[in-house]
Amino acid sequence: MFLLLFDSVLDYAPIAAGVAAIIFVYLKHRKGACEIRVMRKLALSLAGFLAGVVVLKVVTHYFILAGDPSFGALLLPPHQALSDWFFPMTAKRYLFPFIVSLAAAALAYFIAPLVNKLFKGQLFAEEDKYIIALAALIVGWPNFVMYLGAAVILTVLLSIRETLRFGIEARIVLTDALIFSILVVLLFGNIVASYLNLYMLAIFA
Repeated sequence: MFLLLFDSVLDYAPIAAGVAAIIFVYLKHRKGACEIRVMRKLALSLAGFLAGVVVLKVVTHYFILAGDPSFGALLLPPHQALSDWFFPMTAKRYLFPFIVSLAAAALAYFIAPLVNKLFKGQLFAEEDKYIIALAALIVGWPNFVMYLGAAVILTVLLSIRETLRFGIEARIVLTDALIFSILVVLLFGNIVASYLNLYMLAIFA
């Protein structure tokens, strides 16, 4: 009973940590105090936390199966080698999504400054690459694909709003769109993903 409850807590822990992280970033952003040192530490801390959750999910799943002698234990040694079913299943269900999200975060971190150069350094603020990296970790894979689309759409909408209010010379703060898009995907991502068949980009056990 305890293991099942703990397993459920682990399911929600990444979302809770992600929401807390992005609220922290937003409050810092509103105060104009997004220090790069703090953003870097936050991104690395969240990545480490999520890695720990993955490890705990694998270990917890093992003991849940081991505690079910009628079925679950039959999928573990000595009945089956860990490499026959348990390791492939947990790798596909827990490890693969995390590794892809981590890779997407790293890719976004390095690509954002290169894209910014194409716009003469006027597209992204220095902290934006960390926000995009955080987004990859928070919304996960494959919802990060949807996040990128949501960020573009929200940027366009905010740009239109500001143009109507202040004229053609108005400029928007792209950081706002990057932050709000995380919340949009967290709220509606799984619903929209089912219509976009984004599950085809994931691997499930």
